[in-house]
Amino acid sequence: YDSINHLTTLHDWQRVFRSVYKHLMTGGIFIFDINTPQKLSRLAAQPPVVHEFEESTYILNVTKRGKNTFDWHARLFHPLAEEQFRLIEEVIPEAAYPAAKVRELLHPFFQVVTVRDFERERPSASKSERLYFVCRARSSG
Repeated sequence: YDSINHLTTLHDWQRVFRSVYKHLMTGGIFIFDINTPQKLSRLAAQPPVVHEFEESTYILNVTKRGKNTFDWHARLFHPLAEEQFRLIEEVIPEAAYPAAKVRELLHPFFQVVTVRDFERERPSASKSERLYFVCRARSSG
């Protein structure tokens, strides 16, 4: 589930694609999904999201750090005693790149069979928020 977005440089994305390619036979299938720049930009433009469950409160705030990088600021307040809480805090970096750039990174290793957006009939460069890539490993020759 959008695992590749947690790698924050194009170089790291390409290293993953190369590694997957090395572990597949010619014609092997590689399927993955990404959060798009549109989704992360939308989340960064929104106020923090607050979820309350049982006695705990979870606050998520996405901020834009750079051109393609975002930070997910996650805070969990868990009660310890009356009026006393334990704060668990994590900053989770993500990067997002346009589908065309992802295709470019895949090209040396894979043929992109399809790119799907299950929220709409066909992927939209300006509207898609999650894209699924289905790729076939190229021959090594």
